[in-house]
Amino acid sequence: MLRNLVFAGLLVAPPTFAEKILYIGDSHSVGLQTDNENFMGPKVFRALESDKHTVSFFASGGARVSDYLWEEREAPQPKGLTKRESNLAAEGSARFQKTLGEPPIESLGKLLDSSSAHGVVINLGTNAMGLIQKGRTSELKKDVDDMVRMILAKNARCFWILPPPLSTKKLSASRQKTLSATIEEAIAGRCEVFRSAERLKIEPGSDGIHYGKEGSNTWADAAIPEIRKWIGASRVATDPNPGHR
Repeated sequence: MLRNLVFAGLLVAPPTFAEKILYIGDSHSVGLQTDNENFMGPKVFRALESDKHTVSFFASGGARVSDYLWEEREAPQPKGLTKRESNLAAEGSARFQKTLGEPPIESLGKLLDSSSAHGVVINLGTNAMGLIQKGRTSELKKDVDDMVRMILAKNARCFWILPPPLSTKKLSASRQKTLSATIEEAIAGRCEVFRSAERLKIEPGSDGIHYGKEGSNTWADAAIPEIRKWIGASRVATDPNPGHR
């Protein structure tokens, strides 16, 4: 059965491709329950897998951008509060496990090498609240710039999910804007950006930071179509501003 599309006299085949995608995140992506599919990280993971992409996933509670750069900066390996990671060699529920305790955070370099990723989805930034409160935006800019440079050096593309709305008791509205703006300024057009705070009109849970099942599900539903659109775009990863700092 012919399933090609004819448009303006041209024969256009429907896209058939599979990408290798790496997803890295913090506690927003870990998920509240091991079997909870309707949570930001797990839902994105399963959505991309259903599209036949190969998805490597690593998220650590409490992780900052700088924590993923420890090996490249010759710093001690940091530990997270909890983690969730994929194991492509495993079967069933073991393929996507959650670990409690203080598991070590893997380095971005190793994650890029082991995944051979064509694209990286980054859901980080909330744990830079302390830097923003102390006015140390230049540190966050350097962390983001270093991460983006590492990804582009591997000829991969990047998609950055900016922090979602937080309680103003945790971080004032103006500082939340500064947090997202600082990350986006450091990215400097080199990654696709999902502006979570502009897209979500929901409140975080009782801790003022994290979202419950319904809120996280809403967040994932908003981001997934944009991630799919980004994956489908046939662009070559290049650094348009090599002198950026």
